[in-house]
Amino acid sequence: MAEEAEKPKEEPKKEEAKPEEAKPGEKRKDASAPEDAKRLKPTPPDPQAEKPKEEPKKEEAKPGEKRKDASAPEDAKRLKPTPPDPQVVRLQVEYYLSDENLKYDKFFHEKITADKDGWLELQLILSCNKMKNMRATKEDVIAALKESKIELNEGQTALRRPGNAALSRGCSRLIRRRTPSMRMMAAW
Repeated sequence: MAEEAEKPKEEPKKEEAKPEEAKPGEKRKDASAPEDAKRLKPTPPDPQAEKPKEEPKKEEAKPGEKRKDASAPEDAKRLKPTPPDPQVVRLQVEYYLSDENLKYDKFFHEKITADKDGWLELQLILSCNKMKNMRATKEDVIAALKESKIELNEGQTALRRPGNAALSRGCSRLIRRRTPSMRMMAAW
Protein backbone atom coordinates (compact mmCIF):
# COMPACT_ATOMS: atom_id res chain seq x y z
CA MET A 1 0.00 0.00 0.00
CA ALA A 2 2.89 2.19 0.35
CA GLU A 3 3.23 2.33 -3.32
CA GLU A 4 -0.31 3.37 -3.65
CA ALA A 5 0.17 6.16 -1.15
CA GLU A 6 3.18 7.51 -2.95
CA LYS A 7 1.43 7.66 -6.26
CA PRO A 8 -0.60 10.70 -6.62
CA LYS A 9 -4.15 9.90 -7.21
CA GLU A 10 -5.05 10.49 -10.72
CA GLU A 11 -8.20 12.29 -11.07
CA PRO A 12 -10.39 11.12 -13.84
CA LYS A 13 -10.09 13.41 -16.85
CA LYS A 14 -13.09 15.55 -17.40
CA GLU A 15 -14.27 15.56 -20.90
CA GLU A 16 -14.37 18.99 -22.33
CA ALA A 17 -17.88 20.04 -22.98
CA LYS A 18 -18.37 20.31 -26.69
CA PRO A 19 -21.25 22.32 -27.89
CA GLU A 20 -23.86 20.13 -29.37
CA GLU A 21 -24.82 20.81 -32.88
CA ALA A 22 -28.32 22.18 -33.20
CA LYS A 23 -30.78 20.39 -35.32
CA PRO A 24 -32.70 22.51 -37.80
CA GLY A 25 -35.42 24.44 -36.00
CA GLU A 26 -33.84 23.98 -32.54
CA LYS A 27 -31.76 26.38 -30.54
CA ARG A 28 -28.19 25.43 -29.82
CA LYS A 29 -27.57 24.59 -26.18
CA ASP A 30 -24.66 26.34 -24.59
CA ALA A 31 -23.02 24.04 -22.07
CA SER A 32 -21.16 26.89 -20.37
CA ALA A 33 -24.37 28.70 -19.40
CA PRO A 34 -26.02 27.46 -16.24
CA GLU A 35 -29.47 25.99 -16.55
CA ASP A 36 -30.93 28.58 -14.15
CA ALA A 37 -29.67 31.47 -16.28
CA LYS A 38 -31.53 30.10 -19.25
CA ARG A 39 -34.79 30.21 -17.38
CA LEU A 40 -34.41 33.79 -16.13
CA LYS A 41 -36.61 36.37 -17.71
CA PRO A 42 -34.85 39.03 -19.73
CA THR A 43 -34.43 42.34 -17.94
CA PRO A 44 -36.69 45.15 -19.13
CA PRO A 45 -34.97 47.49 -21.57
CA ASP A 46 -33.56 50.71 -20.20
CA PRO A 47 -36.07 53.43 -21.13
CA GLN A 48 -33.34 56.07 -21.46
CA ALA A 49 -31.27 53.91 -23.78
CA GLU A 50 -34.11 53.50 -26.28
CA LYS A 51 -35.17 57.14 -26.49
CA PRO A 52 -33.20 59.11 -29.05
CA LYS A 53 -31.82 62.34 -27.75
CA GLU A 54 -34.30 65.08 -28.38
CA GLU A 55 -32.97 68.16 -30.05
CA PRO A 56 -33.90 71.45 -28.48
CA LYS A 57 -37.03 72.83 -30.07
CA LYS A 58 -36.49 75.70 -32.44
CA GLU A 59 -38.75 78.67 -32.21
CA GLU A 60 -41.18 78.72 -35.07
CA ALA A 61 -41.62 81.98 -36.89
CA LYS A 62 -45.10 83.42 -36.93
CA PRO A 63 -46.56 84.53 -40.26
CA GLY A 64 -45.11 87.88 -41.23
CA GLU A 65 -42.05 87.47 -39.01
CA LYS A 66 -38.57 86.61 -40.14
CA ARG A 67 -37.30 83.36 -38.72
CA LYS A 68 -34.16 83.67 -36.66
CA ASP A 69 -31.73 80.86 -37.26
CA ALA A 70 -28.88 80.56 -34.79
CA SER A 71 -26.68 78.84 -37.36
CA ALA A 72 -26.93 81.71 -39.85
CA PRO A 73 -25.33 85.04 -39.03
CA GLU A 74 -27.60 88.06 -38.96
CA ASP A 75 -25.70 89.81 -41.72
CA ALA A 76 -25.74 86.84 -44.10
CA LYS A 77 -25.93 87.93 -47.68
CA ARG A 78 -28.81 86.49 -49.61
CA LEU A 79 -29.18 86.23 -53.33
CA LYS A 80 -31.17 89.10 -54.65
CA PRO A 81 -33.79 88.24 -57.25
CA THR A 82 -32.68 89.12 -60.73
CA PRO A 83 -34.52 92.04 -62.28
CA PRO A 84 -37.04 91.15 -64.96
CA ASP A 85 -36.01 91.33 -68.60
CA PRO A 86 -37.03 94.79 -69.89
CA GLN A 87 -38.13 93.36 -73.23
CA VAL A 88 -40.49 90.89 -71.53
CA VAL A 89 -41.94 93.66 -69.35
CA ARG A 90 -42.42 95.92 -72.39
CA LEU A 91 -44.16 93.21 -74.40
CA GLN A 92 -46.49 92.39 -71.49
CA VAL A 93 -47.53 96.03 -70.96
CA GLU A 94 -48.02 96.51 -74.70
CA TYR A 95 -50.22 93.41 -74.73
CA TYR A 96 -52.36 94.73 -71.87
CA LEU A 97 -53.08 97.89 -73.91
CA SER A 98 -53.51 96.15 -77.27
CA ASP A 99 -56.79 95.88 -79.18
CA GLU A 100 -56.46 92.10 -78.97
CA ASN A 101 -56.50 92.12 -75.16
CA LEU A 102 -58.99 94.97 -74.69
CA LYS A 103 -61.59 93.04 -76.70
CA TYR A 104 -61.92 90.70 -73.74
CA ASP A 105 -60.43 92.57 -70.78
CA LYS A 106 -63.43 94.39 -69.42
CA PHE A 107 -61.58 95.81 -66.41
CA PHE A 108 -58.85 97.61 -68.37
CA HIS A 109 -61.34 98.61 -71.07
CA GLU A 110 -63.58 100.34 -68.51
CA LYS A 111 -60.64 102.04 -66.76
CA ILE A 112 -59.30 103.45 -70.03
CA THR A 113 -62.71 104.67 -71.22
CA ALA A 114 -63.45 106.21 -67.81
CA ASP A 115 -60.53 108.63 -68.17
CA LYS A 116 -61.14 111.33 -70.79
CA ASP A 117 -57.48 111.27 -71.87
CA GLY A 118 -57.27 107.45 -71.85
CA TRP A 119 -54.72 107.16 -69.02
CA LEU A 120 -54.41 103.91 -67.09
CA GLU A 121 -52.81 103.94 -63.66
CA LEU A 122 -49.43 102.22 -63.57
CA GLN A 123 -50.37 100.57 -60.26
CA LEU A 124 -53.19 98.71 -62.04
CA ILE A 125 -50.66 97.25 -64.47
CA LEU A 126 -48.35 96.28 -61.60
CA SER A 127 -51.23 94.57 -59.77
CA CYS A 128 -51.62 92.00 -62.57
CA ASN A 129 -50.50 88.48 -61.67
CA LYS A 130 -48.04 88.22 -64.56
CA MET A 131 -46.35 91.43 -63.50
CA LYS A 132 -46.21 90.22 -59.90
CA ASN A 133 -44.69 86.91 -61.01
CA MET A 134 -42.00 88.81 -62.90
CA ARG A 135 -41.46 90.93 -59.76
CA ALA A 136 -41.58 94.01 -61.94
CA THR A 137 -41.43 97.33 -60.14
CA LYS A 138 -42.55 100.76 -61.25
CA GLU A 139 -38.96 101.58 -62.17
CA ASP A 140 -38.69 98.39 -64.26
CA VAL A 141 -41.81 99.29 -66.23
CA ILE A 142 -40.67 102.88 -66.78
CA ALA A 143 -37.25 101.71 -67.99
CA ALA A 144 -38.80 99.07 -70.27
CA LEU A 145 -41.23 101.55 -71.86
CA LYS A 146 -38.49 103.96 -72.96
CA GLU A 147 -38.21 101.93 -76.19
CA SER A 148 -41.98 101.61 -76.62
CA LYS A 149 -44.68 103.68 -78.26
CA ILE A 150 -46.71 103.50 -75.03
CA GLU A 151 -46.91 106.96 -73.45
CA LEU A 152 -46.21 107.80 -69.80
CA ASN A 153 -47.66 110.91 -68.15
CA GLU A 154 -45.41 113.62 -66.71
CA GLY A 155 -45.46 112.16 -63.20
CA GLN A 156 -44.85 108.68 -64.60
CA THR A 157 -47.83 107.36 -62.64
CA ALA A 158 -50.06 106.46 -65.61
CA LEU A 159 -49.73 105.22 -69.16
CA ARG A 160 -51.84 105.13 -72.29
CA ARG A 161 -52.01 103.75 -75.78
CA PRO A 162 -49.87 105.51 -78.41
CA GLY A 163 -51.35 108.86 -79.40
CA ASN A 164 -54.35 108.19 -77.13
CA ALA A 165 -55.61 105.77 -79.77
CA ALA A 166 -59.34 105.29 -79.52
CA LEU A 167 -60.67 101.96 -78.51
CA SER A 168 -62.49 100.31 -81.37
CA ARG A 169 -66.24 100.05 -81.03
CA GLY A 170 -65.94 96.33 -81.58
CA CYS A 171 -64.26 96.05 -78.21
CA SER A 172 -67.26 97.19 -76.21
CA ARG A 173 -69.64 95.09 -78.30
CA LEU A 174 -67.58 91.93 -77.75
CA ILE A 175 -67.39 92.61 -74.05
CA ARG A 176 -71.12 93.10 -73.81
CA ARG A 177 -71.76 89.87 -75.67
CA ARG A 178 -69.50 87.92 -73.31
CA THR A 179 -71.00 88.99 -69.99
CA PRO A 180 -72.90 86.24 -68.16
CA SER A 181 -75.94 88.42 -67.52
CA MET A 182 -76.31 89.08 -71.22
CA ARG A 183 -76.07 85.36 -71.94
CA MET A 184 -78.81 84.70 -69.43
CA MET A 185 -81.04 87.35 -70.98
CA ALA A 186 -80.50 85.86 -74.42
CA ALA A 187 -81.52 82.45 -73.13
CA TRP A 188 -84.97 83.75 -72.19
